[in-house]
Amino acid sequence: MPSTNRRISLKIRLLVVLLAAVIIPSVVIAGILVRTGAEREQRRIFAEMQAVTEAVSDDISEFMGNVQSILVTASLSHAYWVSRRQALSDLQKKFPFFEQLAIYDFSGHAQIIVRQMGTTWQPPQVLTRLAIKEAMAGRNYTSDVQFVMPHSPLVLVAVPIGQPGEPPSEVLFGVVSLETLEDIISKVRMGRGEYVFVVDKKGRVIAHPLERMHLIGADFSRLGPVRQALQGRTDTALAREDIFIDPSGREVAGVFRRVPNLGWIVVVQLPVSEAFGSQAGTFAIALAWAFLFAVLFGLFGLYLVRRVTIPISKLKEGAEAIGSGNLSWRINVRTQDELEDLADALNQMAENLEVSRRQLEEEHDRAVRAAREANILFRVSQSLVFSMGLEHRLMVVARNLADVCDASKAALWLVENEYLKPAISHGLSAEEKEFYASWSLPLSTADPMVKEAVERRKPIVIHDAANDPRVPPEFAAKLKLRSVLAVPLVFHENVIGYGITFTQDELRRFTRRQVRLAQAVAAQGAVAIENARAYERERRISETLQRSFLPEVPEVIGSFQFADRYEAALAEAQIGGDFYDVIEISPDKVALVMADVSGKGLSAAIHTALIKYTVRAYAIEGLDPIGLITRLNKAVYKFIGGQVFITCFYGVLDTVSGVLEYVNAGHELPLLNSSQRRLCMSLATTGTALGIVESFPFTSKSIKFEPGDVLLLYTDGATEARRNGQFLGIEGLEEMFCQLAHEDALYIVDQLDLRIREYAKGVLHDDLALLVVKAGQELK
Repeated sequence: MPSTNRRISLKIRLLVVLLAAVIIPSVVIAGILVRTGAEREQRRIFAEMQAVTEAVSDDISEFMGNVQSILVTASLSHAYWVSRRQALSDLQKKFPFFEQLAIYDFSGHAQIIVRQMGTTWQPPQVLTRLAIKEAMAGRNYTSDVQFVMPHSPLVLVAVPIGQPGEPPSEVLFGVVSLETLEDIISKVRMGRGEYVFVVDKKGRVIAHPLERMHLIGADFSRLGPVRQALQGRTDTALAREDIFIDPSGREVAGVFRRVPNLGWIVVVQLPVSEAFGSQAGTFAIALAWAFLFAVLFGLFGLYLVRRVTIPISKLKEGAEAIGSGNLSWRINVRTQDELEDLADALNQMAENLEVSRRQLEEEHDRAVRAAREANILFRVSQSLVFSMGLEHRLMVVARNLADVCDASKAALWLVENEYLKPAISHGLSAEEKEFYASWSLPLSTADPMVKEAVERRKPIVIHDAANDPRVPPEFAAKLKLRSVLAVPLVFHENVIGYGITFTQDELRRFTRRQVRLAQAVAAQGAVAIENARAYERERRISETLQRSFLPEVPEVIGSFQFADRYEAALAEAQIGGDFYDVIEISPDKVALVMADVSGKGLSAAIHTALIKYTVRAYAIEGLDPIGLITRLNKAVYKFIGGQVFITCFYGVLDTVSGVLEYVNAGHELPLLNSSQRRLCMSLATTGTALGIVESFPFTSKSIKFEPGDVLLLYTDGATEARRNGQFLGIEGLEEMFCQLAHEDALYIVDQLDLRIREYAKGVLHDDLALLVVKAGQELK
């Protein structure tokens, strides 16, 4: 009896230890995993919702910015309207979000009012006075949101009207319907209960996808996310205080973002069940598994505890031997009970483990081979995309064909006009390269090895090239071929080339793995080679077109030095719209041109060519700057107006008197440095960009060069060079230019180019064009 009590006590103690060892860590780990996973999911969801708020905020800012830009453009061209009422009506038809357009004088009297059908709202005097006050100061004005019509929020936008260079005299009012915001927020619905609404800076709804007739104008200032935004707090994570009940009765969590310059608030809401999830189910599963492990370990413990005799020692000894990896060990227990069964089971387990180990080793070897193959193909693909150059890609294919087959030599031929022509080789001696380079032959009379590979479109293995009739004897002898693997290069079912890898020192049998890898390398290579060929063709066309746009600028004309520089932003076959020109109109007069045509590619090339040669044609006619730009503006308006954005600087320099008369049609402000006058300044714009208004009255200005004065013409690729998101800007460019102005023209342009690219860390986001004009000391 005492021994029985001791056995029961031992069982209990062992079971308790086993259960504690299983249950406690399982519960703790399950809790940690559940919590960590929930927090990670919440961060991911928050990031997605923040991205949505940012996108909607940017779209709203862009919309309101476009509204102001439209009114500003209209105000600049008002003096040339044939009928002011008709002009406002046309503008309202083109942009129907204007509920009302009106022109007021500074006394507050409406001169002209154009309204949409059914619109009766008149801006109150308090808004009118504020708008007029801002306009008199030369500033634009945007009112708070007005809820004057049922479910139709409005905003009053006003801009001053006046002649260029003169104080404003009137105000252009635009009453803007915010129904467009409904289209903006409707684009971002993600189909899982998430949607977006927008409130003004007082917390009133101005856009909502649900029950619009009842919600527009509603006060949401007490909702968690709206309240936090109104208090000036920053949204950093999904929080429990952001939970509220939406109009459909659901419990939701919100993420907010303020719209810059407007104070409006964009809120993205998501059902609480998706925002925070439920951890109970996952935790319950973890507990269930912990309980199951505890039961299993408990039963196993009972089984072990009941065996405290010599057979257990033998079992322990055998288990330790087998566990240490000695799978040939066998346990000899003959008790005619479960212990003997356990011993037999352990013996059988050892035997099965021995079999499984051999199988695992074979699987491991196969997995290692597969991983190596995948790694090889990955390296090949990376090497192929490293450069678009055809020669680089050919070398990658040749080198990897040899590598995957453990061979030292490889050669490639490409199909050109039904001929196989040598493309590149790897590992060949100088004598072998010379012979290889001469081995060009038509596909129709190619040797049997080539024909077989091309016709079958599959790899061909030649075990002994010297004794195989498919290999020409001269070819085998000159390259000392032994074992050869030939693979076709196939692109879209068309054979574009052919490659071989071979040994010279011994006969080899290429394995199926090597043949498979060689075929995969050839397949990747064919696509890369064909893409490189297409790129080379496009690049040649691009370079030819781009070179045709760049003038040959003389270094000296009269008493003036000239220097230019052009840098394309992109390495691909893309043609930019920047161009410049120096045109010798007469022995003592030179035209200076710097322009920027928006866009890339063929469209930009067409428009650039049109502008460039139109300017040259007008310049040769001897037109003054105003006449030339006026005629050019009409041509642009008639033929390409509205398609692109074109800015242009045109000036005529008298190389004897040093006087430059110029017109700047919306282009980047040129910089002038004068050491004698101790100034470094920018030359003002004298008109709008080309093609916006057909009969815009451009004006001209003139400056006189003193000896040593330097003028810099440039495009926005210079000022928009950026580092860590920070633009160089006109101030940064001016600082660089003024530091260099005492040098000669060529040194100035070289250093400006170098410093701008250094500021941008070698990555230009737009094309860069520079033209430097410097007056010599001999100028009178």
